[in-house]
Amino acid sequence: IGRIHATELKQRLDDGDATWIIDLRSPYSVERSGGRLPGAMVLHESQVLEHLRNLPEGAHLVFYCS
Repeated sequence: IGRIHATELKQRLDDGDATWIIDLRSPYSVERSGGRLPGAMVLHESQVLEHLRNLPEGAHLVFYCS
């Protein structure tokens, strides 16, 4: 698993790459930070496997946590 810089993520999104942002922060952390990341799926870590089945094959996944 690698890291991605915010500018690279923005470029991928702007280019239309199949990139999905999965926000794993707690509801408290989301609220404390000022809200959700635009376009991100907010999931609890226990929900990730269930939702991965619904994503397009070959999609890039970016997990955001704090």
